[in-house]
Amino acid sequence: MTENNKKKTIKEFLGPISRQSIMLMILFLLFGVVVSNHIRSIQKNYKANSLTTSYNEVQKELEKLETTYQQLLLEDESLQARREDAIDTLLQREGYEELSADISKIRILAGFTEVKGEGIVVKLDDKPDYDPLRDPVASIIHDGNIRHAINLLINNGAAAISINGIRVVNTSGIYCIGPTILCNRERMTPPYLITALGPADKMLRAVTDDQVINQLTIPEIGVIAEVNKYDEVRVPPFREADSFGQYINLLEVVKNED
Repeated sequence: MTENNKKKTIKEFLGPISRQSIMLMILFLLFGVVVSNHIRSIQKNYKANSLTTSYNEVQKELEKLETTYQQLLLEDESLQARREDAIDTLLQREGYEELSADISKIRILAGFTEVKGEGIVVKLDDKPDYDPLRDPVASIIHDGNIRHAINLLINNGAAAISINGIRVVNTSGIYCIGPTILCNRERMTPPYLITALGPADKMLRAVTDDQVINQLTIPEIGVIAEVNKYDEVRVPPFREADSFGQYINLLEVVKNED
């Protein structure tokens, strides 16, 4: 048998088998692609559902903890008020009315008691639908913005100030911690409601006429800054009054050597 005849015979023999094999290979490849895509789709949906479930569970747990925290704060404030009433009653019963009056004044000046009177509430909030890729960094409220507002209020007669229900005292520090702002070791998120007790008209004019705050509200920045006047506002007590010693441990009283 010649060489050409051998090649022709082999080609004729393998021809049908090769075509069948190729068709089967194509079918298997297509089937593999379909199965692979289906598996990936299932895995993707499973991961998405798993993440959604986990997020919802964490969110519910966070809401429960927040509710518990608020309840504990109310209970703590109630206990502190009862304790102060008991001390005041005891001092007056023992004949120390003047000492009781002095302690009450000191507690008011230190911010250890809830106070009320005329005042204003300043609302500072991030630009609605803030986009970090499109909007400037000034479009979100920073610690410096809050400190500026507080200083503005103090310089115009504010006698007591709180932020989102947290009393601001001489030892209060206000700092940015990631997307939140820290005050008295408590984290706050926007909107920030600054309640100021004092001469309402004077403080209202100071805020509405302030160039720094007004600059933040221009369309290019878009921060929300609102101020409202009230006949009565309430400023809560300093929550860390029981542990104020940590704030004065570096202070030494100067004794009179006369």
